[in-house]
Amino acid sequence: MKITHKELRKIAANLLSLINKDKIDSADSLEEKLRSFPIIDIDMGHSEYVSISKRPSEEAFAYTLSYITPSSGIPMEIRINPTLILH
Repeated sequence: MKITHKELRKIAANLLSLINKDKIDSADSLEEKLRSFPIIDIDMGHSEYVSISKRPSEEAFAYTLSYITPSSGIPMEIRINPTLILH
């Protein structure tokens, strides 16, 4: 199923809201949150969630934040490679 630009903006806002609400601000905070977070989206009329997982990468591993919807699957995904983050 295709999504509109309006829906994509809403998904990005929901993802950013979750990151801010749960104070995800470092690789360590991602490690502590390896699980799924439900998001109830009244505007879109269904329940959605964000899954945070650790997956292999060329450097070792990367964290993946997947925004999952029942109608579109994964319309947005963010990968963060902690070995590339300057400390």
